[in-house]
Amino acid sequence: MKGWLPLALALLLVGCARTVDPKVLRAGGDWSPPPAYHGNPFGFGGVGAAYHFVFEPLFSYVPETGQWLPRLGLSYEDEDRTTTVHLRPDNHWHDGSPVTAEDVRANLLLLILRGHPVGEFCSRIEVVDRLTLRFHWRYLTEDVKTMVFAELVYFPAKAFPGPLAVVEDFRRLGLRREQEAPAELQRRMAEARQQLLRYRPEMPSGTGPFRMTRVTASEMVFEKFAQHPLASRLDYDQLRVFRIGSNEVGWAMLLSNQLDFVAMSCPIDLTAEIQRKNPNYRVALPPDGNEVGFILNSRRLAPELRQALILALDRDAVRRIAFPYGETVDDRGLGVLASLRSKWLTAEELSAFQARSHQPEQARQTLEQAGYRLVEGRWQDPTGQPLALTVTCRGGYTDFILMAEVAAAQWDKFGIATQIRVVPPDLYPTLLTAGDFQVTATFGVMHGRFVTPVAGLERFFYPGNEVNKAMGLPPRLEVDGQRFSSDQLIRSLRREEDPARLRRGVYLLSRALYDEAVYLPVFEKRNPMFYAEGPVVHGWPDGHDPTWSNVVCGAEQTFLDVLLFDR
Repeated sequence: MKGWLPLALALLLVGCARTVDPKVLRAGGDWSPPPAYHGNPFGFGGVGAAYHFVFEPLFSYVPETGQWLPRLGLSYEDEDRTTTVHLRPDNHWHDGSPVTAEDVRANLLLLILRGHPVGEFCSRIEVVDRLTLRFHWRYLTEDVKTMVFAELVYFPAKAFPGPLAVVEDFRRLGLRREQEAPAELQRRMAEARQQLLRYRPEMPSGTGPFRMTRVTASEMVFEKFAQHPLASRLDYDQLRVFRIGSNEVGWAMLLSNQLDFVAMSCPIDLTAEIQRKNPNYRVALPPDGNEVGFILNSRRLAPELRQALILALDRDAVRRIAFPYGETVDDRGLGVLASLRSKWLTAEELSAFQARSHQPEQARQTLEQAGYRLVEGRWQDPTGQPLALTVTCRGGYTDFILMAEVAAAQWDKFGIATQIRVVPPDLYPTLLTAGDFQVTATFGVMHGRFVTPVAGLERFFYPGNEVNKAMGLPPRLEVDGQRFSSDQLIRSLRREEDPARLRRGVYLLSRALYDEAVYLPVFEKRNPMFYAEGPVVHGWPDGHDPTWSNVVCGAEQTFLDVLLFDR
């Protein structure tokens, strides 16, 4: 495989295994090296792999059981259209000051400046007392708790009095979205947002069980925060996170048994070699709520060509090489995870979607019926011009690049000259939103921690999202004779409380995505999570434990939850 040469070089750089201290946890992650590094979670390049070690949510969500693990929050109760949250009485910020309900409220309000929908869904966040909040829901959907409970809490209320005052003014007007505010208030909100972005602490500081003490280009060092209410459950004095700038570096560290836990992609044969050399390594493979595939640009590719590209691709063969731990999605591109379809789409609705599995003969017929011709093994368009295709990838994503290479080889063999283009990570978003590509390998459905499929469909239809812009679809669509605005529908589904109307909206958008043939899913991701049973950590749960499903909230948070609650 192509990764072996870089892996050999990485092994030389990593060198021999370090002396193991049973009181020091060892993990891997990535961040912008100093001097670019800073501790502001709102600013570009900030925090990096430290997020879930330093900051905490109210609760951690376990999708497999629907359970909420208590972090800053201790308990909650629902009554009518309110939810009351009780905080742990012994939470502290890393500077030693106590965490209050006012702090949590302030953080949620500041998120409004980043476009978070809490302002739309929650009419009021009431501070009942120092340790109690009450959420008054404007829209009581299945996703409201995941929207609020799982958000990380970053700052004490006193940190940003100016921006917080601006948001308070916005809330007093009873508005739901910033665009509805008077022009002068919008200007003040924009300035408040810039004030948040300009904040540049050397290191992040929060409430988490580890406090950062040092960050360099190669490692982060944390000490256990003794005032954390769950500190006694951690038998470690220090956490060291080594920078993994590429998959090859991470693989080399695993081969050298230098990590106690890390989440990263890894080929099956290399995983087997890691476990052969280091029998103490285990691997959990929880689904992470995301699909990976290709976006087909409707502005650059004709509908018949998009259909043919989908039918000509053996997706299972692509998945086996690019991401062997995934689950192949080889039938329909609906924008709803295969594991959730039966809950949100009826059997009758699903039967209306014709399967688009690997059917090269059907792909050939689709092109011929549209006037394309196969001449000496190469397809020409109806004007006689040879077809040529470029698959664009974001640099640094090894599995995406490999997926593109395998797909390109298949399409080339089918008769369409295909090459790949790897774009620097900082340029990729601009290229995507400008539509400067034909096909791109990227995340498709990003369901994440949510209960309903609305978040996954927003990736495709919410105005302004990268993939929404990349697909190039018109905002007015028609399904089964019903014309609708995808912009308006996706916005309304966020707020929809009626189950029947929610399911109808999910069907309409899924059908539109399918009919337009702009999304070609390849696999539903599983997140390989390596963890070492000794010499540092002992008593990990097995790889099928429900807590691993919390990976949808972040891999590092999941490892911490396992260490705190599940050993």
